[in-house]
Amino acid sequence: MIPRSRLTWIVYAICVLLAVEGLGWLTSRVLALEERERDARLHVQHEQAVRLALWQMDSAVAPLIAAEARRPYFHYRPFYSPSKGYADLASDPPADGPFTASPLLVQGPEPPIRLHFERSGKSWTSPQAPVGSWREQALSLLQEPERLAVADSMLAELRAIAPDASRHVPIPERSMRQIDADAQEDEPPTAGARDYAARMNTAQVFDPPVQQSLIVEPRDGAQTGATIAMIESTEDKLERLTPVLPPPTITTDRAVEVGALRAEWANATEPTLLFLREVHASGRVFEQGFWVDWPDLRATLLARVAEMLPDADLVPLADEPGASPERRLAVVPAVLRVPDPALASIGLWTPTRLTLGVTWLAVLSAVIATGIMLRQSESLSARRAQFVSAVTHELRTPLTTFCLYTQMLAEGLVPEERRGEYLGTLRTESTRLAGIVEDVLAYARLGHTRAKQRSPVDLADLVDRMLPTLRDRASRGGLDLDWSRPTEPAIALADAPSIERILSNLVDNACKYAADGGRIEVTLERDGRSLLLAVRDFGPGVPAPDRERIFGAFSRARRDADSPTPGLGLGLALARGLARESAGELDIDESTRDGARFVLRLPVSS
Repeated sequence: MIPRSRLTWIVYAICVLLAVEGLGWLTSRVLALEERERDARLHVQHEQAVRLALWQMDSAVAPLIAAEARRPYFHYRPFYSPSKGYADLASDPPADGPFTASPLLVQGPEPPIRLHFERSGKSWTSPQAPVGSWREQALSLLQEPERLAVADSMLAELRAIAPDASRHVPIPERSMRQIDADAQEDEPPTAGARDYAARMNTAQVFDPPVQQSLIVEPRDGAQTGATIAMIESTEDKLERLTPVLPPPTITTDRAVEVGALRAEWANATEPTLLFLREVHASGRVFEQGFWVDWPDLRATLLARVAEMLPDADLVPLADEPGASPERRLAVVPAVLRVPDPALASIGLWTPTRLTLGVTWLAVLSAVIATGIMLRQSESLSARRAQFVSAVTHELRTPLTTFCLYTQMLAEGLVPEERRGEYLGTLRTESTRLAGIVEDVLAYARLGHTRAKQRSPVDLADLVDRMLPTLRDRASRGGLDLDWSRPTEPAIALADAPSIERILSNLVDNACKYAADGGRIEVTLERDGRSLLLAVRDFGPGVPAPDRERIFGAFSRARRDADSPTPGLGLGLALARGLARESAGELDIDESTRDGARFVLRLPVSS
């Protein structure tokens, strides 16, 4: 059968393990949830930054592309006749007739556009690079031959790049409504897809201008002149260079259709971005467009979002065939490539971790407090058992003597001449019994009474007063007591009755356990700010393992546990308690090899 004490500790250990395991599991789950929350928060912040960056990029490019999408088709000629702008593009304006310079020639391309061009079959022209007689006219107007030479060079470069197996990259035109219609009920469109559709709907830069998809009807000169004046009023430079013309008369009925812009990445060594549209006019079909300086556009767009996304990059859409709409630009056929956000480390003391730390501290404190209470309870039970055993053992002898002798005296069984002997024995046993009771009561009062009133005490005089009693006790034990009185004053701050009791207990112990030592030495000396009152015997001494144990209540050295020497094992415990109440300390001198030496250290009175 398992002892009750061991069973209590087993149950306590099981409860502690369950509590620690449960709290550990809860801690791991909470920390995992905290990390997931951190990752989700970083991901949301990252996606918001990406979406904001896409909006900023699209908003930066959209006005430029929108203006180009709505540019009249006849601006792609260096010069055109205002009276035939919407009616006839099959022939150039007469050299001697009224004509107007194209804004693309006068103003030049606006960055990041490098060149505007028109191609029909194998024929390539550019309003910025006129040829023939129109070049002389352009030089007379612009007086910038270097600009025309640069345009000629870029047009030649474009001729070499664009026809070489160009790959067309259509720009998606799905609206929000189309995305919602195509989405499955169990797979709704993502926030990025909706954001992309919203940017597409907001931009609307690839639709052809309405005024170019009309059919020009015959009208009078005043109406035609008003139309031309409206067009020319939006071109400041052109107004300064264009002569005042008489109102033309349009007599033909021709349809002009301009298609939507589309993006084309030319198959070249470096990414070459072109925007093209088809034009149907005068029975002819040709393409117009412009060449975008992709490195410059890319650097400009990335600079706008460098603060939000410093590691971002723009990649042509043709190089990312599987790119999701969440990363596409709505205006330019490119994909924003952004590395995954770096996971920031969680601080050491987040609110969650602080709460867990407090919880762990509370649980561990409760475990430790419970363990201390169990140990104190067991210690109290053990001391109670020791007390009952010791007191019972010590009281049995005098009580037995009392009962026996009083019964014999009462019944007249003791001869008259021996009555004195019996009465003397009863007195001795009563004194012993009173001493046992007094020791128990004194020990019980330790720490439960008011602090003792300490006062200056001359320890030498105190020993002198007690010397006859001490020597009488030593002689009854068969020992001599030697007292070495110091020559200098030895005044301590202590409680005199407590010191007397300590000294009596030490001499009494020496008489009990060192009767074969021959003598007892009592010395008094000064050590700095302390006075040392020592009692030494020359008996067998105290074994090293028992030198601290003997100061416990109801404890004796193991070799003396079963000895017939009477005693509760309470003398040294009581003596140490009284010493500490007098601000002193009682210890055994471990350097003594022959016998045992107990030293009482007391503070010197100032």
